[in-house]
Amino acid sequence: MAPNLLDAVLVLLLVYVALRGWRQGAVSQIAAFGGLALGLLAGAWAAPRIVGLFVSEPGPTTALLTVGLVLVVALVGQGLGLGIGLRLRRAARSAGIGRIDRSVGVAAGAAGLLFVVWLLSTVLAQGPIPALARQVRGSEVVRALDAALPPPPDVLGRISAFLDDQGFPQVFVQPGGGGIAAPPVPSTATEAVRSAAAAGQPSTVRIRASGCGGIVGSGSGFVPHAGFVVTNAHVVAGFSRLTVHDSAGEHDAVAIHVDPALDLAVLAAPGVGAPAIGWASVPAVRGVEGVTLGFPGGRSEMVVRPATVVADLDAIGRDIYGDRRVRREIIALSTSVERGDSGGPFVTGDGLVGGVVFAGDPSGGTACARRRRGPPGRRWGHPPQPGGGGRRVPLLAATEAARCQETVTWPASPATAGRAPGDVAMCGKEKRTWHSSRAGCGTMTRRSPGPPISSGGARCSPV
Repeated sequence: MAPNLLDAVLVLLLVYVALRGWRQGAVSQIAAFGGLALGLLAGAWAAPRIVGLFVSEPGPTTALLTVGLVLVVALVGQGLGLGIGLRLRRAARSAGIGRIDRSVGVAAGAAGLLFVVWLLSTVLAQGPIPALARQVRGSEVVRALDAALPPPPDVLGRISAFLDDQGFPQVFVQPGGGGIAAPPVPSTATEAVRSAAAAGQPSTVRIRASGCGGIVGSGSGFVPHAGFVVTNAHVVAGFSRLTVHDSAGEHDAVAIHVDPALDLAVLAAPGVGAPAIGWASVPAVRGVEGVTLGFPGGRSEMVVRPATVVADLDAIGRDIYGDRRVRREIIALSTSVERGDSGGPFVTGDGLVGGVVFAGDPSGGTACARRRRGPPGRRWGHPPQPGGGGRRVPLLAATEAARCQETVTWPASPATAGRAPGDVAMCGKEKRTWHSSRAGCGTMTRRSPGPPISSGGARCSPV
């Protein structure tokens, strides 16, 4: 394994701060590090709010402005703390405990440096400098701190969403979570790769989203049932108009189920004629070969990449807004993922979907995996529905429920559906209520998903 440059720098810094600790003493250093920590927390809280007033999309500019503002506030805090610490040091030496103060200062300096590394590691692991982010994720010192200490405060974790220039949600709360050795990428000549590509290409579609202020986004998706598309929540959240592009052209779509925790969404697109592709019946595990399919950068040509499952694991990350911690069952893939690939399928050699791509970088991708635990009908879970008593409902059931409502929801087209928030409809013996949710600057209408519906031929009528 190649040595980590960041670890070498940290060792040299530990020696330096220990020597400086002897000269400056413990009191002044504790005050300075305390001011720095408070400045970091204040900057992490304020920077996303201030930068968000001027920049609306993720990217290098957003990341650099956010980090720069955080560092400025942190340095101001350190300066104030150091000023207080110097006064306290003079008082300590006047009291005759200067030698004790210097001795304790050695340990205080080393502990203070490690404390700052612990605070900053989560932020720097997301960007905005890719080379530094890789060093942080591969650092043994950072891994040891992650193992010994709890995750940094949430206010620092939330800032990571502003530092990801790809616009992906945060997969791991702690920076050491993504260091997994990857098996080799399969050759495009393998039978599994050829079968996966042939099965996935006809069912993979491009998604285009537009919202207020002329903001335009793009992503990928696939068709699990006729007239419905699965994609990522972060592809569609905050946009007022969605279109799906397949080989037949452009079709209007509406988000009917959005899960910001798992980063999954179901779109209703009655005009889409792409054939459906099924879900894998068993989880994809390490070594499984397949392909990812998508439209990186919003390009019109589909890109098919051979991929191998590196690992299947539980990841503690954040939802698409960076607001709360979530647990996802994911598969790590040994292929690059770019902005625009989000929502595309990972198709295995048996021609079925083994995961939904939702994050990554040039070194590897991540897909939301089929659930490994729970009863057979609940392998693709969602957060509790309104009034559902905390019960989780499966993604496939949400899609089936939407199919049952198709005749009342889209009598002509999504644009003329005419359903209003609060409307109630009957689907078989089940009541369905429509809700309106605000996400970013766009409003999208969705239906709160209900229990699985077995009678696929049921007709729905207004109540």
